[in-house]
Amino acid sequence: MIDNLNALRNLDIFLNGKIIFYGAGVIGDRVGSFIRGSGIPVIAYTDRDEKKWNTKRFSYPVLSIRDMLKAYHNDDEVIIVITSSYLKEIADELLEMGVDENRIFSSFSLMYSVFIHVKDKRIDSSYREEFEKKYKYWSSADYQNYTFLHGKWHYMAAWSQFFVDNPILVYQFGKVGSSSVTQGLRRLGIHTLQTHALAYEKGFMDQEMHGMYSLFKKTIGIKDEVRIISMVREPVKRDFSFVFQHLMLPYISIYNDLSGNFSDDVLDIIYNKIVMDLELTHELNPVDFHFKYKLRGMGGNIFDWFDNELKQVFGIDVLELDFDKKNGYGVYQKGNIKFLLLKLEQLSQNERVIADFIGNQNYRLIDDNRAMDKPYYFTYNNVYRQAKLTMEYLNRYLSDNDHFNKFYNYEDLKKYIQTVN
Repeated sequence: MIDNLNALRNLDIFLNGKIIFYGAGVIGDRVGSFIRGSGIPVIAYTDRDEKKWNTKRFSYPVLSIRDMLKAYHNDDEVIIVITSSYLKEIADELLEMGVDENRIFSSFSLMYSVFIHVKDKRIDSSYREEFEKKYKYWSSADYQNYTFLHGKWHYMAAWSQFFVDNPILVYQFGKVGSSSVTQGLRRLGIHTLQTHALAYEKGFMDQEMHGMYSLFKKTIGIKDEVRIISMVREPVKRDFSFVFQHLMLPYISIYNDLSGNFSDDVLDIIYNKIVMDLELTHELNPVDFHFKYKLRGMGGNIFDWFDNELKQVFGIDVLELDFDKKNGYGVYQKGNIKFLLLKLEQLSQNERVIADFIGNQNYRLIDDNRAMDKPYYFTYNNVYRQAKLTMEYLNRYLSDNDHFNKFYNYEDLKKYIQTVN
């Protein structure tokens, strides 16, 4: 496994190297723009697309794969940063070509190293000043107005679809691999609504939204059939994944909390930086509200989604339903509501179950939004592999957790206990 953690602790890897970006597309442009003016030496791009060879990106030449390898083998200071959505595929390809794994980095490791060490005196001072201006958060009033309008748009758009259409709902909490299910449905031309939230939230929604929600609930009741596909994932790894998703948000106040020992920083976020009490959020600045309060479902509490969303909106209590732990799914009927619940860890083996549920044997899962293509894939796996979770912390997930026991068994539990100090 390629280990990028050292690069997060040590900016010298990039400052003293000669960087070739592998990927001369959108991501390559984004990373090139980000790094420009920092003083970190970039010498070239490379790409599989022959049409891009012998062109320029940010004044740097785009090399053929052959010329990239020649530069790599002729100079021990050359390192390769993958700036493509095919992260693991390209990394495996480079390893097969004989590139040392210690000279392969993700764009995440480069950008995060800069974020963490931006105050290093070797970073150009004008770059540092522009960086701090760019990544300051909005004013509290602006941010609150944005989140309200964005949330209002999402809920009303989702509810209104039921007034004119009858989409299959792909409806579950976040970071459970639901995009693979959704894209498989859409490929067949099946009208689909993928969402994490449909329930009315007092204090957040205005009277107009309450009226829309009431109409939405009535619409559910008069449909001949409402089909819902929901998913669950073991909470420990899911929470690590959720933290990394939020670490992609470029806000100064987040990076000020990072020490450079990235594994410890992630555990500190998981242990100590989560705000679950809505009242306490009034004391948070807008970025802390977005970053910390958004993580409120962690520590096993994400299973509350089944009561706060699924039960509130559709009256389905998953604790009262049969679930096949061994095969990782359950199909239920309640009135006009047909409900399929899938376990992410066994999703690939249940493709036919989904096909039967939707009544279309042409259904195939589409490997969309893959973890291995995330820019933080290597770092995520490095951190998760090294993390030593305390029993006190694991008890947040596992102690008297009816939902965990509903979906997972003792063998699953042992996997998590093995990570305990």
